[in-house]
Amino acid sequence: MSPPVPPRPELEPASDEELVAFMRWLHAQPRRKTPWPRFDDPALRDLVPPEFREKLRAITLRIIMDIMKRPAPAGLSGPAGGVTGTRPPRSKRGRPRKPARKPAARKPAAKRRRRRGR
Repeated sequence: MSPPVPPRPELEPASDEELVAFMRWLHAQPRRKTPWPRFDDPALRDLVPPEFREKLRAITLRIIMDIMKRPAPAGLSGPAGGVTGTRPPRSKRGRPRKPARKPAARKPAAKRRRRRGR
């Protein structure tokens, strides 16, 4: 029989300020040629700055909770407070569209030649 698993202590999710600070740090990082290590890999702690190392689990919990439950806080909604992913309204005089092409007329089928009987 396996030993009982000890209960995990309750983890308090990260605050809005902690989450915003972490996301800004993450956005400022240059693109990596190698993928980031897994969350449970100890090498990940070496990549994260000291102010986020102890809060990494709480930040992860908060990100997952935000994805599953609610929209982003007011300061994270995108440029000029608008919703990200929407297009700005187009002006009435946009780029003129090309007229629709008509399909080319088909050539008539070639006439079949009669075989000469010998």
